[in-house]
Amino acid sequence: MAVTYEQIRNFMQGYFIGYSEDCQLPERQHVMDKYYAPDIAFDNGVSGREIWYRICLSHPTWQDKVEPRRLCIDVESLTVSAMVTATFVERGTGRILQQIGMNAFYTLSVDDRGDLKISRLDVFLESNLEKVQTMMKYLRG
Repeated sequence: MAVTYEQIRNFMQGYFIGYSEDCQLPERQHVMDKYYAPDIAFDNGVSGREIWYRICLSHPTWQDKVEPRRLCIDVESLTVSAMVTATFVERGTGRILQQIGMNAFYTLSVDDRGDLKISRLDVFLESNLEKVQTMMKYLRG
C-alpha cells in the first residue's frame, strides 16, 4: 500500500505535538515510539531511539517546544523538510528562555506493520551565532 500525502502530513502534525508535549517527560516518552524508528539516526552522530530519549530527558528544568512553520512533503522519497521554531520554556514559570529557527529534514520509513516512522533527522540551526550559543548553554546545563 502506497503512503499518501495526507498520511505523512497527519503523521508529522502528530509528531510535532508529541515531541513538544510527551518526549521530554519520562512518564510520557513511550508515546513517541509511534514516531521514531528504533534505529533512528541523527546528523550529530546520535544513533538509536533509547539514546535520543535519554538526551531529551537531560534538561528537566526546561521544555523544548517545536512549532512547524512550513512543511514540504515528498511522498515518493518519504522525506519531509520543515521550517520550525524551537522555543525553550522554563518549566514552572513558563518563561521563554530562547527561541531559534531551524530547518529539519526528516527521512521516513515504513515499518513491518505498515506504520510510518522517522528513521533519520538532520537539523540546521538559524545562522544567528548569539542564539546558537545561548541554546548550547541551555543544552549543556
